[in-house]
Order: sequence, then structure tokens, then C-alpha cells
Amino acid sequence: MYGMKDFDHRTFKEPTSNVPFFVWVDYQSSDVDLWAESAEETALARTKQKLGQGGRFHVGTYGDSITAGGEASRPHYAFTNRYADHLRSRYPKAEIILRDVSIPGKTSREGIALFADKLATLGQLDLVLIGFGMNDHNRGGAEPEEFKANLVELVRLTREQSPEADIILFSAFPPNAEWKQATHRMNEYADATREAAQATSCAYADVHGVWQRVLERKDQPSVLANNINHPNNFGHWLYHKAFAALGL
Repeated sequence: MYGMKDFDHRTFKEPTSNVPFFVWVDYQSSDVDLWAESAEETALARTKQKLGQGGRFHVGTYGDSITAGGEASRPHYAFTNRYADHLRSRYPKAEIILRDVSIPGKTSREGIALFADKLATLGQLDLVLIGFGMNDHNRGGAEPEEFKANLVELVRLTREQSPEADIILFSAFPPNAEWKQATHRMNEYADATREAAQATSCAYADVHGVWQRVLERKDQPSVLANNINHPNNFGHWLYHKAFAALGL
């Protein structure tokens, strides 16, 4: 898909991943401000207390293919695993157990419909990460207001299942601007996610905001694994940094 204009990925028969072609270089820079610390003292107070006390700490993640680790070259590089490792390094007394029940290719509508068969099967959780939006914002998907209502309902269902859990809602990034299946209104879906978090007193991880700042320095193919709608390893790292900015 590299370099293509106004394209429809469904016209291609072969897989479209660019993962084998990336070259990675780690470096440190003091001239970058891609994310702002956003302490969620109220929304994540129970999480901070539990992690500090130590013992088993159950984390559940629920979303689409991105939350499932979509196209990270190794499981370690998926943002959910990166964030779990971050928490383990900050709270060594805690035994963090991470389980993902995401539904690749699905929207928040299916998230609600499949809740009982997915997130509810994990039992009592201490922290839940919920992230939809990439599929919702495609043509034929939920409008932002419906999307916001769906997220609010997912929070309600989660609290009904795990009343002592803290919840983090997180936004998605804009897919390739040349991809025909997208509405290219991801900013509206990010706003809807933030508003749903505010309405339900959840924490909000601003992935969309981080991504927009990165796109001031990098082009889209540099952060997309399939040059469509999946983050590459660097993109997953950006997700992780948006979560780390919550201050846990």
C-alpha cells in the first residue's frame, strides 16, 4: 500500500503488512514533547492503592484488533504488554495478570453484544482498558454520538461485572488519509471517547493527541504497520506512552 492514493485494500488478494520491511533504531532525544503528564488521581485512585499494596492485580483489555496487538512484530511490543511491563517496573510487589479478550474487526456495537462472552468471562478485574473507534469510524459505522453512548454502556456493563475496577478509555489514531474505507473524522471519535470518560468518571488515555503531535514530525507510513489502520511497533509504543502519561 506504500505510496498508493485513494485506495481500497479489499482489491488486494495478498496480505498487506509492511512489518518485514521496517528498520528500527532506538535513540534518546531531549528535544521532543509528544505527550503531557495527565495525572488521573481520582479515576485511578483504587488502582494506585492496590498496586502499592502488592499481590495479584488483574487487568482486562477489550477492544478491536489494535488492542489485540494488531501487527506488533512480537507480543512484547504490543502496547498492552508494554503498559503491563511499565506497571510491573513501577510496582514490583504487585503480580500483574494481563488478559485480553478483544474482538478484531469489530466495533463498539459488537463490543456490547459480545460483552457477556468476552470481558465478563474474565471475572473480577482490578483495571480495565477499553478501546474501540477504528472500525466504528469507517463508512457505515456508528456516528460519534452513538459511539459515545456505546462506550458509556460498556463502562456500565464493566462496573456491573467488576464494581471495584478502575477503567481507562482510550482513543484511536487517524488511519491512512488515502484509505477509501475511512470517514477520516477520527478527531470526532476521539472527542467522543474523552467525553464518555468524563461522563463516567473514567480515566482517558489521549492516543489521538499523541499521534497528531507525532505526525508533525513523521509521515503516516512510518507509524502504520499495514499502511492502513494498524500501528507498527513504534505506534504501539506511542499507545504505551499515552497510558504512561496517566501517571501510574
